[in-house]
Amino acid sequence: MSTSDVSARMEYAAIVGGCVSGATTAGAKLAGKAPSGTIPHAMILIFGDTVKATEAFDKQLPPEFPRIALVDTFKDEAEESLRVAEAMGDRLWAVRLDTPPERGRVTPDLV
Repeated sequence: MSTSDVSARMEYAAIVGGCVSGATTAGAKLAGKAPSGTIPHAMILIFGDTVKATEAFDKQLPPEFPRIALVDTFKDEAEESLRVAEAMGDRLWAVRLDTPPERGRVTPDLV
């Protein structure tokens, strides 16, 4: 079994267990769902810039999939949200915050 098979089967199990969909095409397809998801921190770290990672993500997704950008990897969440919104325009559907406790976590004041 290849790594991609394991990943797809793990996503399938998550969907069967109650998740709405999977983040990969293979995992979602096994469960008869459309893939959905957001950009992971790892992708942003590899690109070295939230906007560059979001634009790369945008280029790979079919137009009907919502673009959800993770905006708490490098800089202030508000600053990153504005940078991504400016670059993406109407293509941006939402931003995601999962700021860890070490950085103050997501709070009503942050949002």
